[in-house]
Amino acid sequence: MPTQADNRFLHYAPRVIGILGILFLSSFALEVFGQGYSASELVVALFMHLIPSLVLIAVLILA
Repeated sequence: MPTQADNRFLHYAPRVIGILGILFLSSFALEVFGQGYSASELVVALFMHLIPSLVLIAVLILA
């Protein structure tokens, strides 16, 4: 019979793995800082690179 600690682990483990995956995916957006964009272009490029991460964060919150 699963203990309360087992239930807590099974509850939070997928969330932690999801957060780590989102952080890994978001790290690829850091490439925009080396492209020589102006400040406004940098904000737009960073937002565009982070759209998949934002979608995954929304899915994780809803799960």
